[in-house]
Amino acid sequence: MPSTERDVPSLATVIHRVNDSHISSIKQVVTKIVQVVNDPSATPYDLKRAIEIDPPLTAKVLRTARSAFYHHPEEFYDLAEAIIWIGFETVAEMALHHKVS
Repeated sequence: MPSTERDVPSLATVIHRVNDSHISSIKQVVTKIVQVVNDPSATPYDLKRAIEIDPPLTAKVLRTARSAFYHHPEEFYDLAEAIIWIGFETVAEMALHHKVS
């Protein structure tokens, strides 16, 4: 059966569904990461706690730290070490782009 315009939910309906689902936690994760990055007293462990809530972002940070671009002689297995190696700002940019794409 072909879809009709009646089958397409309104933008308001989609936004309501996102806000009521587990997906709404995305903005909370990004907000927390930005807060930590902007806190001059924050540690890599603070940022680690904010990131590890999001497994795909955790994997992306580790993959980036292990990349040829950052050229570390050993692989990173600890997220805090990877954060130290690539830097807070890079992690913040990754989080923002990770959630937009």
